[in-house]
Amino acid sequence: VRSTIDLAHNIGLKVVAEGVEDNETLTLLTSMGCEVAQGYYFSQPLPCQELSCWMKSSPWGFSITPEVDQHITSNQVINTAY
Repeated sequence: VRSTIDLAHNIGLKVVAEGVEDNETLTLLTSMGCEVAQGYYFSQPLPCQELSCWMKSSPWGFSITPEVDQHITSNQVINTAY
């Protein structure tokens, strides 16, 4: 995993860890330089109608703009470039 993260960074990419299920895994990935993670540790999959509310009340500190909120609540796909 560390080699994959290093390789990605060496070619100018950010790393997204998928399937993070516990704090221990998140801590380890963060210590290796992983920038972004997703998985059940953060939330189970949600219907689009619940995503906006979850983002506003999430303990993970997401901020949500009115434009993004409108896209989420209208079930539109959002393309985000990092």
